[in-house]
Amino acid sequence: MPPVVIPLSGSGDGSFDFNNQIAIKSSVKFRVSDRKGGGGNASFVNFLGEKTEDDDTVTVTGLNYSWQCASGTPAIPDTWVPASQMGGNPYYNYTVMVPGSPAGPGGTIEITINWEVYSPPPEKTQLDGQTQEEWIAKKIAIDKGLWVRVVDDNAQTLGTLKNKMDDIIDTLVSTEGDAERILKDKIWESVKKYEGYFSYPFCPLIIPGDFFLTSYDRGNKIDWKCRLRKIVFGRQAQSESCQYHIKEKY
Repeated sequence: MPPVVIPLSGSGDGSFDFNNQIAIKSSVKFRVSDRKGGGGNASFVNFLGEKTEDDDTVTVTGLNYSWQCASGTPAIPDTWVPASQMGGNPYYNYTVMVPGSPAGPGGTIEITINWEVYSPPPEKTQLDGQTQEEWIAKKIAIDKGLWVRVVDDNAQTLGTLKNKMDDIIDTLVSTEGDAERILKDKIWESVKKYEGYFSYPFCPLIIPGDFFLTSYDRGNKIDWKCRLRKIVFGRQAQSESCQYHIKEKY
């Protein structure tokens, strides 16, 4: 939903009902988005109508808030002051006019409230072949995201330490299969490897991203798994060359 902006002045308490909609509690954002004059502050107080729905989504129907804007400065009138008080010669007994100042405006603020509308599970007649439980499970996955764990089998086999990485969050991943492929790629790129180039005739069946086994001997261990990173072509006056850039996992 588009945000709602509420202008405020003075001070007080208020409430907002999400335009008569049911909001997802975790999606609600409340902030002071603008200040003018002396400004002011506003604060969230509490939610209204909090409820846990059948699909475990926590919803609310409104919120309370309070605010306090800065007061305006009062007007100061012009005044006449004896010259002696202003450093003048008291002998002449004259007065000096000191200009006053107009009243200063009070502060104002604007608060902005964002939220997402809750969509309840459809009735059983609207599920298009799905059970209500399946629909709820898919909705939870969409709302809360997928959690996919991938283990580096090669590291376990060799007894090497697992590489530690932060959680990967990608809002464009839609299935567990996609998530698993992305995580495997991240693991492969994060561990230590031998890498370099070797010359080989160009073959259109070999493409970057392919895995294959090397024939190098590293510590009496052969057939190390490699991944092709890129293919580099070179051309000179009388010759052409093709090199493959690989990373070898160890």
